[in-house]
Amino acid sequence: MSEVDRAAASLARHPAIRAVNFHHTPHRRADDLERQLERLARHFAVLDEAGLERLMTGETGPAARPPLVIAFYNGLRDNLDVAVPILDRLGLKAWFFVPTGFVLEPAEMQVSFAGRNAIGLIEGDYPDGRHALSPAEMRALAASGHAIAAHTRTHAKASGTDEAALGPEIVGAQDDMRAILGRPVAGFAFQSGAPLGDNPVADALLARAGYRFLFSNLAIQRVG
Repeated sequence: MSEVDRAAASLARHPAIRAVNFHHTPHRRADDLERQLERLARHFAVLDEAGLERLMTGETGPAARPPLVIAFYNGLRDNLDVAVPILDRLGLKAWFFVPTGFVLEPAEMQVSFAGRNAIGLIEGDYPDGRHALSPAEMRALAASGHAIAAHTRTHAKASGTDEAALGPEIVGAQDDMRAILGRPVAGFAFQSGAPLGDNPVADALLARAGYRFLFSNLAIQRVG
């Protein structure tokens, strides 16, 4: 079988899943965001966690509309305040990729944490200093059917092969999720979206931590 035949057979079994990724969703762009999400809802079948699981395991075949994951990165408070009400009005479920160290940082330290860890903030957006989702807000999102996923502890990349350094970012983030949500999460993504196969040490830690999906720049892959 040629490479083209193998690729075609794989797509037949596992249809290509599109992803649309957001970071900040500021109040001033709420109307634009609503128009974009409305278009996505019309043209795609938006996947929640259970829907992704069924599609990735082959329990469900191709739908009439192509499958799509809507993802929000960095655990930002404006995602809750601006995007979630729109998602709820449209009946859509999204994935929220959260650096656990950011949301566990006290509000007065979050700007400093973000600056050290390449998390962009909108100056003056929240005068009270809390720019991250709170643990209680994460629990409420999960209870309403949105998917919470780990984005490392400190917005880290999959760089290096030092297990002592990578372990807290991968396994430690899952430990944090258990403490916040009372259960492990299925999804994980590194900053810069490294895939499985780039770093064998990271791959092993992802499997050890119990993640089921790695979201990268080019694919959603099953872990293990």
